[in-house]
Amino acid sequence: MPGGDEAIRSNTGSAEIGELIQNLISSRVPASRILELLYWSQEPGSLEMLRSFLALPPEDGSRLLSFLGSADPSSVSVRLTDTGELVMAAERRVAARAGRKAKARGRG
Repeated sequence: MPGGDEAIRSNTGSAEIGELIQNLISSRVPASRILELLYWSQEPGSLEMLRSFLALPPEDGSRLLSFLGSADPSSVSVRLTDTGELVMAAERRVAARAGRKAKARGRG
């Protein structure tokens, strides 16, 4: 039957999408979270960066997450050395930022 394989692939794709949507609804993921993920996934390189981050050994991922979480993103610089090392540095405004976060939590 002409187009039979194409119809099967199309139906299978629709079934997979339907199943994905059903899983998202049944897991009670807030619509705002789904839209946020969709929004961020449209940024060039974001999915590749996320895949690379998730492929890191757990201890390296934790260190990177800790560094990025404690730094003012606008103060972070990144360079690649001639020996292949990636060097990340942040300005020393980290302590002031941590102090502001602690004060904000104390008010709540």
